Amino acid sequence: MKKIELKIKVAIVLILTIFVYQYHSTIYADENTNSTIILGNLINKTNYNVDLANIEVFLSVPDSTNPPAISFTKPNGGFKFVIGQGILSDNLYVFTVVYDNAIYGTSVTGEEVLSENPIIIEVYDSTSNQNVLSVSSHSVFIGAIDRINMEIRVLEMQTLKNDSVYTYISSDSPMSLVRFGLPLDFEKLSLDTVLQFSEVFEVNRGFALNTSVPPGEHEVLYSYNLHYKNSELFMNRSLPYSVEIFRMMVPENIGELDWSF
Repeated sequence: MKKIELKIKVAIVLILTIFVYQYHSTIYADENTNSTIILGNLINKTNYNVDLANIEVFLSVPDSTNPPAISFTKPNGGFKFVIGQGILSDNLYVFTVVYDNAIYGTSVTGEEVLSENPIIIEVYDSTSNQNVLSVSSHSVFIGAIDRINMEIRVLEMQTLKNDSVYTYISSDSPMSLVRFGLPLDFEKLSLDTVLQFSEVFEVNRGFALNTSVPPGEHEVLYSYNLHYKNSELFMNRSLPYSVEIFRMMVPENIGELDWSF
């Protein structure tokens, strides 16, 4: 288990009153087959000099019955797709790749493909060191109250930051999953994030995502229900990662807020 860099315990009482790299992607029609050729490039943003040969790149069209097309990269990361049928301007064309155990991709419309926009997929080397993760902003909103069932709806938004040149991936240890702490006895968890994940694991003190975290900032939005008693709600929190800014907001018509560290 990793030693947490900064651990903040927040006791909350609510008194409820009821790119620089340039690569030119070219497409053109083959005179003999009327096929469309799409050129693209894989770029390793951790190490520009790494060999990128023989990496599978997948091209798929959502809602299509056709299986994904596959291309293999050259040592410089270049790849090519030959499309036997016409490019439809309204279609979405999705390019994905698995590199160093993390998934990357980009999507463009058929109109963008036909306008010769470059097809660039940026990838990174991977790390399982949790020290690259932190939270730049953590906001808690008390959004609604159900006085009959004595429940409140809590909305939280965290900006998860990876301030390195490596993509974070979890190891075999459950504690290496990307984790988010919640108050005890939360119910009806709902989650929305741009991070790609395959599973969500609920635990008694929060939830965890089986996901990779590329460099940059990534918003994670989630909501849940809590029960209160005697017009008071106590929220004890432990935050897995260091937090730069923590804020909490309660509408005046719902209650008053007292909090301490």
